[in-house]
This record gives sequence, C-alpha cells and structure tokens, in this order.
Amino acid sequence: GAPGTEAGATAHKALGATARETIALARLETAHALLRARLPAPAEVELRRAQRTLGLGLALGGARGKRTKFQQTATALLIMRATLGADALPRPEGGAAAEAAAAAAAAAMPKSVAGDDDTLLEVMSLEDEADPPPLTELEQLAALAECVWVSVQRPHHASTAEEMAPYADAVLGAPASWAVATQALRTRLRLEIARPRRRHRALMQLEALVDNLDPDK
Repeated sequence: GAPGTEAGATAHKALGATARETIALARLETAHALLRARLPAPAEVELRRAQRTLGLGLALGGARGKRTKFQQTATALLIMRATLGADALPRPEGGAAAEAAAAAAAAAMPKSVAGDDDTLLEVMSLEDEADPPPLTELEQLAALAECVWVSVQRPHHASTAEEMAPYADAVLGAPASWAVATQALRTRLRLEIARPRRRHRALMQLEALVDNLDPDK
C-alpha cells in the first residue's frame, strides 16, 4: 500500500505517535488472527489500515543486483521497497546513548548462519538503488505480516516463496529488535527448507534459533 494522503497525514499526526503505534499494533494483531483463520481478504484490509496508520508504504519491485560473491553480471531480482509518507512515525533520535543501546541490542540478536553455500551473499548487492529508509520495529512487523499474508493468499502458487522472501530479506538487512530478527529468520528458514541447496542452512538456522532461546542448555 502507499503512504497516507496529505489529509490522512494531518489526521494521523493529530493522534500522536503512541496512539498511532497502539492502533497499528492492534490492526496487525487482528490481521494475524484473520490469517490464522485463513481469511486473507479481511486480513488485507487490516494490513492496509495498519500501514496507513504508520504512514508506511510497502511494495515489491524489480531491481538489478547480485546474490552470490562470485557473480559477475547483475540479474533481475525481486526486492521489497518501503516508502515513508509525511505522516510516518518519528525516527528514533541519535546520540551516544542511542548508539550504545543499538550496539547492545545488535549483540543480543540471533545470528544468521551461512551453512554450506558460502558463496551466497548475506545481503544482496543492488545496483542503482538508494539506501532503504530505516524502519522501526513496528514497521518491520508490518512488513513480516505482509509476508504472512502472501503465504495465505496464494498458498500453492509457484511464485509464493519468491514473493515472500523479499520481505524477510529486507527486515534481516537491519532488524530493529530480537523479536523481529527471530521472526524474520524463522520465515526465511521455512522458505529455504524446501530448497535442496539451502536445506542444510535452514536446519542449522533452526538449531541456532533454539540455542539463542536457551543459551545455557
């Protein structure tokens, strides 16, 4: 969906950031409940409302880039593009304290494992693409909810996995929290378990996530 209009931006800003976050979270939770019930149409309505409340636009699009370390020529790739409207939530303030907190959070994040296929780039190398805007935890949760919607909307379509992966990949580029990173990694491993060249990494990733949940076991 696209970010809110100018009128919508004014209305959303009048609510205040905390109220909007609460509303958006409630809409995302409603969407997930509908998706668990296999009701993608009303779930999509809630997802779009959540995105409008956040001033967030999410869409899949084509880009040229490389997936592997030794790839010489860029190819067409499917990526998630995020846009922030005039009514987007305020970005977190910077400063030494914020940087220290971010570093501590990053150290506690579950780690992505490489597996046997060490030629695969952890983050795709894209050509002629502007850096994506930094997304808050709630905005990243909205992206992952969109990924779930794709899986429920087209559960048996040949392109479903290809359309789900860009959402998880985008979030894993800079996860905002431990919970978001864990959910994105779980999504990716579920997609990779069906691919012979990625199956071993998926199993290793699952083991790493379990160990991260219980590091003292």
